[in-house]
Amino acid sequence: MLKTKVLIVDDMKTNQLVLSGILEDLCIDIDIAACGDDALTLLKDNEYAVILMDIEMPGMNGFECVSLIRQIETRQHIPVIFVTATERDTKFIDQGYHLGAVDYLFKPVDANTLVSKVRVFISLYDQRIQLEQNLAEARAMQDKNDQLLNFMAEGILGLDDKNIINFANIAACTLLTSNREQVVGRPIKDFINPKASQKNWEGSDFSNIFKEGQCNHMDDALFWRSDSETFPVEYTQATILDGSNIVGGVVAFQDISERKKDQKRLLNLARYDQVTQLPNRSMYWDFLSKSIATAGRSNSNIAILLLDLDNFKQVNDGLGHDAGDDLLIQLAKRLSQCVREADIVARVGGDEFAIMLLNPRDIKVAATIAQKILSDIALPFHIFSNDVSVRASIGIAIYPDNGDTATQLTKAADTAMYHAKSSGRNTFKYFSRAMHERVQYDMKITQELQKAIVKNQMSVHFQPQLRVNNNNLVGFEALLRWSHPNLGQVKPEDFIPIAETNGLICEIGDWCLKQALSQAKIWNEQLPSHEKVTIAVNVSSLQFNQSDFAQHIINITQDSGLALELLELEITESAIMENPQQTIDDLKLLRAAGIRISMDDFGTGYSSLAQLKQLPIDVLKIDKSFIDEINQNDSGNAIVKSIIDLAHSLHISVVAEGVETQEQFTYLQKNHCDVVQGYYFSKPLNVDNANAYLRSTLL
Repeated sequence: MLKTKVLIVDDMKTNQLVLSGILEDLCIDIDIAACGDDALTLLKDNEYAVILMDIEMPGMNGFECVSLIRQIETRQHIPVIFVTATERDTKFIDQGYHLGAVDYLFKPVDANTLVSKVRVFISLYDQRIQLEQNLAEARAMQDKNDQLLNFMAEGILGLDDKNIINFANIAACTLLTSNREQVVGRPIKDFINPKASQKNWEGSDFSNIFKEGQCNHMDDALFWRSDSETFPVEYTQATILDGSNIVGGVVAFQDISERKKDQKRLLNLARYDQVTQLPNRSMYWDFLSKSIATAGRSNSNIAILLLDLDNFKQVNDGLGHDAGDDLLIQLAKRLSQCVREADIVARVGGDEFAIMLLNPRDIKVAATIAQKILSDIALPFHIFSNDVSVRASIGIAIYPDNGDTATQLTKAADTAMYHAKSSGRNTFKYFSRAMHERVQYDMKITQELQKAIVKNQMSVHFQPQLRVNNNNLVGFEALLRWSHPNLGQVKPEDFIPIAETNGLICEIGDWCLKQALSQAKIWNEQLPSHEKVTIAVNVSSLQFNQSDFAQHIINITQDSGLALELLELEITESAIMENPQQTIDDLKLLRAAGIRISMDDFGTGYSSLAQLKQLPIDVLKIDKSFIDEINQNDSGNAIVKSIIDLAHSLHISVVAEGVETQEQFTYLQKNHCDVVQGYYFSKPLNVDNANAYLRSTLL
């Protein structure tokens, strides 16, 4: 007995081998055609159960080949499955179905799916052949086909020419939660659209496909298990033809409930933050863009509040990331409770949240919400048996006043938040034109700062430091100055924070240190051996974050040739408190090498007088803000005296900076301050004037 044949039409040898290999276990003969012309030649003498047709082939493509096959009267009924790597374009697929294709398979082909589908058409082919031979053999073959189809994972429904189900395999009955008797004999309408009127059903796409003798494939549809329950399916429907007569149809379907769940999970991952379950940055941008379009049409407002936690890193570092996540979850709930249900709260960064107030009554509402958020956040968070306190900074921007795109509006809110942080944190700020101008100025400074050293715009000035008891010069503090050809003299308070923000401070700091050491070496070589001047140089906290910072400073100082004990490094107390243990370890290494350590701006940061004894420092500098209070009130005098007395009790020298009056100097003398500096004695001097000052005092 001759085996049933399957024709594979593909110009690629590899594809021919792959498809043949997948089907090799089936009881079939496989013919191979490398092009459309070869396929048409084979079809003259051979009957096939199904044709697996590639689309993109040189010469005649798959569509053209199928079109010619459909013109051969004795072969036009052969089912064709297109096997292609082409994209799932609806128009592209519709073209194939219009030509009479029964299905599409996309490369790389799933072996089980291919075998299942080919088995269907082999079975249908065998059935037709047997019917032509005799009715008895046809019934026997039908029984055999039933068994084959029953082992398929896909549900298979056979239909007569009236769309009445005359066959259902086990999988179909299982998926429809019915037994065979409850399925066979019923209209397919009962499982496709039972609630449709007969008129609407007969005009539906599903019915028309069969009426026209066509085939169709749906990736996402609904079938009914009962009158009240649906389930998602992917299905293929194909018309069965006897010559030009429609004798029935077949519907192959599978439950895609799990696939839909996976798609939903993927959508959730793509759109929602997995810690707080709030909308994420992507969803925030999408929703804000759409909301702006809506607000533009309705002439309404949108307020954006951008919130950043001020001390989230300390929670993560101190209690661990699980505690940090717990804090974010609790914070998300508090933020959501501060706004209306119509408003949006999103997590757009690590510890950054965005709140969208849609069409607020007026822009003052944003301030009310911001203040409520700050008040609620100020309440302790109970995390892992710890009461944790955090603070936040909030920037507010209003559509359309501060921007008419999602990018502009968010950038404006971010700028306002930056200014809230700069204003002492734990507050909120509205975006303003002045902020924008400041940002533009900062950007200009950043651009020019990168060229300042190379173009020799930077210089070091030196402010004398005098011993209080005899007014003798003991050293200089090196102060960085920037003279720009267009911007003029740029204030240190303007460019130093920017240099710290963009990372240039390390390069600038090293340059300043080298210049100061070089000049101090020149001075000390001119002085008698018993006369030496020190040089004090400020160090940014960011420089301390460099690896091997202490050794780096020691190496630069040794390379300069200046004795290490003549260098005094000034660091602010806030910088010490940022990373106390690491900083203290570095300071100990510097002191061990002979370098003196000075704490600058004492009293303005986070440390306390009690902590002072634990810090490895040689010099304490009293901040100018305290010097200004001398003789202005009793508390001002008491603070300065307390600092001097405490420092001396710890064998630490005291330098008073910013001394501007005789009255201040007299008070400092009376209370035994060690060293003073300030405009009362001298302003910072350029190199030439500093040389002259040195000669007039020590030479």
